[in-house]
Amino acid sequence: MIFSRMFRAAKLESALYSELAMDPVAMTQAIAVIAMATLLTVVAVIVWGQSFGEVQVGEAIGRGILLMPMSWLLLAMSAFVVGGFMQGAAEKKGDRRHLLTAIGFAASPAMLYVFLFIPGVNALVEFIVPLWLVIATAMAVKVVLGVSFMKGLMAVGPGLLASIIIGVNAGPAGGS
Repeated sequence: MIFSRMFRAAKLESALYSELAMDPVAMTQAIAVIAMATLLTVVAVIVWGQSFGEVQVGEAIGRGILLMPMSWLLLAMSAFVVGGFMQGAAEKKGDRRHLLTAIGFAASPAMLYVFLFIPGVNALVEFIVPLWLVIATAMAVKVVLGVSFMKGLMAVGPGLLASIIIGVNAGPAGGS
């Protein structure tokens, strides 16, 4: 069931996010999605780093374990706060738990980071996956909060910016 949901999230299937609200185990599954995305990304960075001698294993593990879950929480917090303002006095359709769950599943395209270490494919992955993640997250926020897609993008914007700043500052010394 989790893999089916991950595939549906990656396909940007909006009905999935409504379904997640009704499932009591969906939050646990969302945490598993974040954990799998983190693990696959860390493995890819380690393999890539070992091939090119640019990343230390401990450093890749430490950063990977910190950055993906932190980005998830920042995006959810941003969506809840900014999206709450956008909803105004309208009925509050989404709560924190539902946003965390939906945004967790929206991280499903991050599984493709496992292909980072393949020469020639890595540049494509580095371009497409972040864009796909932003679109999937905005779609999740759109459905959960009942706002437009553009408002979903604006709601996750501050969290995305914070994640980028933290990720860049956590990058390897020397600017790579």
